[in-house]
Amino acid sequence: MKNKVILILTTLLILTILIGCSPQTPPPTPSPTPEGDTAYNDGTYTAKGEADDKGWTPEATIVIKDGKITEARYDEYSSESSTFKTEDEEYKESFMNANKVDIVKVYERFGNELVEKQDPNKVDATGGATSSGNKFIELANKALKQAQ
Repeated sequence: MKNKVILILTTLLILTILIGCSPQTPPPTPSPTPEGDTAYNDGTYTAKGEADDKGWTPEATIVIKDGKITEARYDEYSSESSTFKTEDEEYKESFMNANKVDIVKVYERFGNELVEKQDPNKVDATGGATSSGNKFIELANKALKQAQ
């Protein structure tokens, strides 16, 4: 009987030591939510990308107010024609004919989704202008880094 008690106590002691010495996993750090606090400073932030082979330079502009994204715009500028894609009637018509997509509405959707979701990585980059959508996400992230 004494041997059983000693065996049980020894087993409990070993388990206590093993549990006490096991590595602790730190609690996960919460990610910011649209309703939560963000680390963004109020202001207007713009990030520009590299010009493509046709001379269009993408840019995203984000407005932060009270720590939240309140406005977001995306467009591509041509230094050759001194115009944005959304203002170039010939480009808009050509894009519509080739892709059956209104480029102005697509670019507006990118900005609206960012304001709604407060996270560039949650913006749907598809829908007829996937390349531009991916550029928007990249540049929006760069602009938000400026806002931190």
